[in-house]
Amino acid sequence: MFLGIFLFPSASYAQVGLQTDKIQEILSTNIEPEIPRPNEKVSIKVESFTFDLDKALISWSLNGKKQREGKGLKSFDFTVGGLGTVSIVDVYIIPGEGNPAFNTVYRFSPTDVSLIAEAKTFTPLLYRGRAIFTGESEIRVGALPSFVEKNGNTIPKENLIYTWTRDNRVVPEVSGYGKNSFSFTGSFLGNTEHIEVAISSEDGLLQGEGSLTIKPEKPVLLFYENNPLFGILYNKAITSDFTMKDTETSFTAVPYGITRTGSDVVSFHWTINGEPTQINQNGDTITVRNDSGAGGTSLIGLSIDNPKKIFQMVQEKFSIVFNKQ
Repeated sequence: MFLGIFLFPSASYAQVGLQTDKIQEILSTNIEPEIPRPNEKVSIKVESFTFDLDKALISWSLNGKKQREGKGLKSFDFTVGGLGTVSIVDVYIIPGEGNPAFNTVYRFSPTDVSLIAEAKTFTPLLYRGRAIFTGESEIRVGALPSFVEKNGNTIPKENLIYTWTRDNRVVPEVSGYGKNSFSFTGSFLGNTEHIEVAISSEDGLLQGEGSLTIKPEKPVLLFYENNPLFGILYNKAITSDFTMKDTETSFTAVPYGITRTGSDVVSFHWTINGEPTQINQNGDTITVRNDSGAGGTSLIGLSIDNPKKIFQMVQEKFSIVFNKQ
């Protein structure tokens, strides 16, 4: 899970003797960070190529209360509020030398945005871990925004406007009102995916952003003993050798990260001591018997591929040690 907590600063302008567009031309503002988290410290700095602000009388106010005033005070640090609060910063500038005074107002409303990614690849029944995102597999990214108005009401996620971006390109077909999720298929080249979402309320007063970087992993193939009484023993994977105590034992292969839904059919190719075997050749379970009771070792191998997704291929092997009866 990736948690992104963002606050969107919006600037509105009032003027004393200057028009709004003129203020925007003569004054530039740098906000660091531009998207602060709730209760985070923010620094605002103003610059001008028209006036010498080092000689100007500058006054900073927060929520209507003057915080500092003096010549050349071009920066102001403060801490934004939590969810449901509004922080309004007003900077009032008197340039001097007969130039008119003007002011600029900044409005901050914090929001929370968390992004959750869920890959649509195979995991066994009742598996508690996450599904692996692999090349060419599908993945769904969902946004969980917390937008709280100043009256304390939370805006439902279905009533917000979403703009999704994949690798710095807006995806208009999945963006819009109430579209709080984005599903896509990963690149067959296995490229890292960078997903961003910009969210706003209908009136535009609350805005937030979230981002998530998803790096594809390689599929993982594990083997488990398939016990006739207890079923597949998922609690203990066979990683190297397996000592076979009974005359007959079954083994089930679990390919984590392989797409096995819909029309995606994977092929299983079993081998014994490097030679193809027809024992349940295209299934995920193989049964091995030791009718002779002789001791020894056999190497069980398996390769799995998806004809429609050439990079979703995995192979693994393990050894069976037969006890002499």
